[in-house]
Amino acid sequence: MKTHTLEQENQKLRMEYELVQMENESLKLEVSKYVSASQKRRGDGHDSGDFNNFTETSIDAEGKVTGLLGSLSVPFLLNHEIQSREDRMKTYFRNMLSELQVEKEELKSKTEHYVKECEMLRLRFEELERDKQADARALDDKHNTISRLEEELHSTSHNYEEQMCVLTEHVAGLNEQLARQHDQIDHLKHQLATKRK
Repeated sequence: MKTHTLEQENQKLRMEYELVQMENESLKLEVSKYVSASQKRRGDGHDSGDFNNFTETSIDAEGKVTGLLGSLSVPFLLNHEIQSREDRMKTYFRNMLSELQVEKEELKSKTEHYVKECEMLRLRFEELERDKQADARALDDKHNTISRLEEELHSTSHNYEEQMCVLTEHVAGLNEQLARQHDQIDHLKHQLATKRK
């Protein structure tokens, strides 16, 4: 987000710099027009003879116009003043761009570090997710094993109960049979004792 904002600010500064350059060119054009107009006014005031040499007008480095009738100083910014202001503007914007570039590089480094950290966290998360899925499968297997053992225990208990019922009935039948046999033995003993008398 901050990198995007810096890119927008960088673009804005570039546009402002271009506007300043356009303004500078416009000022230069105005100076040129003023000089041309001054030359034309001077030329229109003389139309014959030696005054034709007035076309040999020159402009020095300081913006001073020199012709047949003398010299004229341009009442606008001089070339060196324009150049000085342009240099100051260039220096200012270069410094701004350099600072933005440094900040951009710092943010880029931090972003790369953040991306690497996110990648490590993503790999760690995937590893934990695999462990979680493995634990879930192991837990399901244990639940299935417990359910199977509970079913087997229930089935075994039911079988034991049925077998105990059968054994109980069988033992009860044997007890009744033993009781009858005991009664028969007692009855036979009594009969033998009676016959001996």
